[in-house]
Amino acid sequence: MFPAMIDLCRAMCSLATQNSGYPMLARTHGQPASPTTVGKEMANFAARLSDIGKSFSEVKILGKFAGAVGNYNADVVAYPEVDWPKVAEEFVRSLGLQFNPYVTQVIYILCLDI
Repeated sequence: MFPAMIDLCRAMCSLATQNSGYPMLARTHGQPASPTTVGKEMANFAARLSDIGKSFSEVKILGKFAGAVGNYNADVVAYPEVDWPKVAEEFVRSLGLQFNPYVTQVIYILCLDI
């Protein structure tokens, strides 16, 4: 998870512990419901934030460098002797991104398990 999210989760967990004895009225579907505690509700938010942070950490950030339609056309015309797929992959990886060789103008990821 990101450092700021970790810090926020820790702070919320601390607040949950500190406020575990303070009652409050819970709501369901926007309507007043059963009693709960401030601490329990803070713990719920901390758990949700933690889950979101875990989801973020699993996101694969893809990069491409293959020209307008993914064929290296302009690159090959300018420098035909260069191995453009290799150069593109090395460049993208040097930026800390995951290389995606199967691209058009945009990166389409719905059907790829990369």
